[in-house]
Amino acid sequence: MKKSLAPPVAVFSAVSDGQSATVSIPVEFAVPVGSTSVGVKVTISTAEYPYWTTQQSEYNDTWSYAVNGLPGTTLAGAGSVNQSHYTQGSAARSACVSVKEQTGNAALQSTGSVAAANIGDGQFATESRVEFFIPCSDLLVTSAMLSSPNSAGRPVLQPLNVPGNLSGPCLSIPRQGPISTHTLPLDIVFAPVSGPSSRREAGNEPPTD
Repeated sequence: MKKSLAPPVAVFSAVSDGQSATVSIPVEFAVPVGSTSVGVKVTISTAEYPYWTTQQSEYNDTWSYAVNGLPGTTLAGAGSVNQSHYTQGSAARSACVSVKEQTGNAALQSTGSVAAANIGDGQFATESRVEFFIPCSDLLVTSAMLSSPNSAGRPVLQPLNVPGNLSGPCLSIPRQGPISTHTLPLDIVFAPVSGPSSRREAGNEPPTD
């Protein structure tokens, strides 16, 4: 999905500050009458990375978010930084939702919450952030499916059993070495927000950072 160039029209942010205290902020946003689409971007970032997540430390801040009321879309998640931010300091997800039918005569209400808690100390904050954009980008990804193993027989969606790897399903691609055998089959279905669906198959394309 293309990134919106317009600034967000509403921002809701929960930043952990006190030790073991949960900061929770309600999300209340009215999509204006006549809107054709609304974009939502969720960002979870933490100052615990890299020193206090990669070591799976006791300073395991928690976070959560929920955005409700948008048609055909549920945005919700919760976790702790030792797991979600093992390899990065910030993670984001976005959605572009068509709301033309719902906003023809009245505003569309979206509610939810963002929350973060600083576990074990009162430093190195974690932020849970939700941003709304009107309109969103001009492409809407309706589905995306990864497949594993790839054409070379590599289990890219399951970690190899070697020291240092995390347990459980995850994207397993070496940081060094030839990418021709460690490619990522990806099938994407996308559409203009106000137009018919299109399909693009991206089988065995090199991974990008």
